Amino acid sequence: MKPQDQAAATPALVDVDRPATITSVVLLAAVVPAVLLVAPVLVGSMVKELAFTPQQAGYVITAELGAMALATLPALVWMPHVDWRVAVRACLLFMVAGNVVAQFVDTFAALLVVRFVTALAGGSIMLVCMATIGMTRAHERNFGWWVLGQLVVGAIGLKLLPYVLPTFGLAVFFLALVVLLGALLPAAAALPHGTAAVPRPQGQVRIRWRLGSVGLASVLAFYVGLSGVWTYIERIANQAGIDAITIGNTLAIASLLGIAGSAAATGLGKRLGRVPPIVAGFLLLVGAVATLLLPLDPLLLLGATCAFKFAWTFVLPYLLACLTALDPSGRLIVVANLMIGGGLAIGPALAALTLDVAPDYSAVPALGIAAGLLSLILIAPLALARAPAH
Repeated sequence: MKPQDQAAATPALVDVDRPATITSVVLLAAVVPAVLLVAPVLVGSMVKELAFTPQQAGYVITAELGAMALATLPALVWMPHVDWRVAVRACLLFMVAGNVVAQFVDTFAALLVVRFVTALAGGSIMLVCMATIGMTRAHERNFGWWVLGQLVVGAIGLKLLPYVLPTFGLAVFFLALVVLLGALLPAAAALPHGTAAVPRPQGQVRIRWRLGSVGLASVLAFYVGLSGVWTYIERIANQAGIDAITIGNTLAIASLLGIAGSAAATGLGKRLGRVPPIVAGFLLLVGAVATLLLPLDPLLLLGATCAFKFAWTFVLPYLLACLTALDPSGRLIVVANLMIGGGLAIGPALAALTLDVAPDYSAVPALGIAAGLLSLILIAPLALARAPAH
């Protein structure tokens, strides 16, 4: 970087550790991906209210999550050249408009398009948030707040929506997003101006990129399995005869266990190394998903979903830590964001495809189990590898 470029970038780096900046990022990152956070309830509502098939409802979720992942590609071009504050304001206004339109859409094709286009703006906001946290000094702590904010919003949404949606319909969810996103417009002022630069690979890290690609595949498989199960877990419980209120309460409690999982990973840190926590977390995750194949009652559903969310947020920090150890410059984490978004989009689509050949939802947990085991196998070499000297 030239001296004048470094000087120009300095103002963007100074403010990122302010509480106002961290708070703004956490709030934006908690509200923007709301569809993912409450996806199980939304799928059920689309099936009941809009008469979508379960496959169609899953494809709507896939479209939204896929668009958020695809936003990574143009962002690599515009982020180094556009004021992030201006970009976030514009994207928030675009999302407000998209959610206004969504309130009046009731056909599958139209809703699919509206959610896809709206989520492109959401994905851009999420990338600015991630880049901002990446510029802070305390990455781990601030990403912990990031996860906490999302889990709290998810828990609130999963608790309230089963009561609200049957009476007011999906439109009330989109209206709530309009209000929340509009209220977050002032938060853009606390963000850095940019500029973001993606570090260029150097010759000495090629071998780590080869191993890193295996880790990226592990992250992709991890999220394919998670999102496939999470999207249809409400339908799985519904098929077992469990009522909507009980399901909503269960999912809300499970989201709180997700907070505990993240806190446990933060507290444990490297005390036991990476291998024991990763193996234990994956075994708990796979066991929880396998429980969904059993005849479910409310208590068994509660245990399975709580273990599922705990394991999800417990394992993820260790997966990302394995990538960071290979490449502290952050290049792998940038690409990992694309893998996360891609996995979140692919999972519901693959799960939806299994519903074409099976009259029930038993194939969905099977997909989750297979993806979880594949992710564990792929991450094993990275967990065992020693971080390179640098």
